[in-house]
Amino acid sequence: MNDFVTSLIRTWVPIGIGAFITWLATNYDIVVPADASSSLVVGVAALVDGRRVMATVQVVLYLIAVILLVLAAFPLSSRVSLALLGAAAALLAYALPTI
Repeated sequence: MNDFVTSLIRTWVPIGIGAFITWLATNYDIVVPADASSSLVVGVAALVDGRRVMATVQVVLYLIAVILLVLAAFPLSSRVSLALLGAAAALLAYALPTI
């Protein structure tokens, strides 16, 4: 992939994710606690550092877990339990360095 496409991805993906999270927070009155927001900042900092692949994988799994747990709070009909999938993703992220 050339540098231009990579720069577009690095620019627009965070903007899109931030806009989506902001839309969710404003429309559904979601308040992120201070300790969770500091963890997210550390996670995003680890995500953008390309030298730490394991930390990046863990951050992605934790973000997936948080998104699944937030979705589980809404009255959605699903064949699988979103809360259990979120818990499994969080457990995998926690245990990943020892596997």
